[in-house]
Amino acid sequence: MAILFAPYKLITGHYLPNSFGAFLFASLATVLLLLLWKQIVHNYLSKIPYFFFLTSGIVFYACSFIPINLADFRFHTIAPFSALAFVIFGVLCLLPIKQQLPLYRIFLGSLCFALAVGCRPTTIFWSLLIPVLLWDKKGKF
Repeated sequence: MAILFAPYKLITGHYLPNSFGAFLFASLATVLLLLLWKQIVHNYLSKIPYFFFLTSGIVFYACSFIPINLADFRFHTIAPFSALAFVIFGVLCLLPIKQQLPLYRIFLGSLCFALAVGCRPTTIFWSLLIPVLLWDKKGKF
């Protein structure tokens, strides 16, 4: 939350409204979630019809509980939205690609998982995804 509130306070001199912070992280999480879905389809489901790609992306978004948490706004939703955005971005960075995985993507993905734990300590269990995502890339760094 300091990522959002401290720069805003330094630039404007006012505090950031909580609703705007939650909306910003929810929007970022939504965009990253759909980019993750696109990358998963590109890597593993390349022959899926476009209609099923779109409808399954909509279902994937609806099942993420982002719309439900936005409708039932409370202050504590900023931390879960920011943690969700960091986890999704970390998975995007560590998702296996066709070529060699560069070290900066491993660093950035691990940093995102660490920031997610800083936002919500319960997301430490998502950090168990790091070895799973890097398993087939061992020895290729």
